[in-house]
Amino acid sequence: MGPFSHCCENDAKLKLSVIKAKYLSVFFSFLHKSMTQAKRKHPNLRIGISFCLHRGKENAIFMIKNIILDLGVVTVRLDKQRCIDAFVGLGMTDIDKHISNCKQYGLFGAIELGEMSNAEFYKRMREDNNLTATDSEIDAAWNAFILDTPTGLQNMLHNLKNKYRIYLLSNTNQIHYDYWAEHCMGTEGGNTVAECFDKCYLSNELHLAKPDPKIYKAVMTDMKAKPEECLYLDDNLQNVEEARRQGWNAEQSLSPEQTMERLKRLEAEGI
Repeated sequence: MGPFSHCCENDAKLKLSVIKAKYLSVFFSFLHKSMTQAKRKHPNLRIGISFCLHRGKENAIFMIKNIILDLGVVTVRLDKQRCIDAFVGLGMTDIDKHISNCKQYGLFGAIELGEMSNAEFYKRMREDNNLTATDSEIDAAWNAFILDTPTGLQNMLHNLKNKYRIYLLSNTNQIHYDYWAEHCMGTEGGNTVAECFDKCYLSNELHLAKPDPKIYKAVMTDMKAKPEECLYLDDNLQNVEEARRQGWNAEQSLSPEQTMERLKRLEAEGI
């Protein structure tokens, strides 16, 4: 191929890009006008649209139908130091090596994957750490990790549930889940877990943990949803990146307040 043909090829690609950009501009202008008119006629209408920028779908447009949220940090405030102090008070001095905001290790990792019962966890905690603490005292120390949900989040999820399917996907354990469900949910207008979420996917029940690709596939299969129709928020960047590889519209959220801002934007603008 000579230099002339190479030049022609580049010119052709440039013209094609210009034409493509022109038609996309016209399309997006039409789309914005149509959405504006629709919202004027129907103020309560919410149109969720996501521009997919991965897996070679740069120009594809999909409606967001499903919201998937992580638990810790994303929807509830955590205090790892408070948990550490509580376990130190029971006599466990190396607790900081076993826990984090995103993933647990040792016995804490085992209950996160559902590899042992709560009763076995309490027994092993006493044996492995020379503790004399009761089950209730171990529970209290472990649950000291969890603080609360910000005002307005439960009502927001309850209202969004009328327009979207909302799911929880968390690396967690039964002790933490039960405490969160009882003490952090239902505090606003009686909005319990069932009234805010269509379903909760928990690592200890699935025996899988993020960012293992298998947990994302299992959730999609059960939801019977398309990945591109899902908005997923997680504080752990590794979990976000794996979700993107699975085709989800995944974003990092580093606080419940940031989650609320993102959901407000989804509700207001549809994106």
